[in-house]
Amino acid sequence: MGAIRRAYCYVTRKKGKSILLFFILLIMATFVLAGLSTQKASQAAQKNLREALGAKMS
Repeated sequence: MGAIRRAYCYVTRKKGKSILLFFILLIMATFVLAGLSTQKASQAAQKNLREALGAKMS
């Protein structure tokens, strides 16, 4: 029995555990993507602020 067939049998046999694990991984991935998005947005805001302050100082 191959590894893929064995994995399929395990997932179908333990549905509750598999669904719980799937949702935990989904939530973790969502938080990581939200964090990366927030970081990129804050860097863009910081750059815009520095440009605005630099233009007023000159």
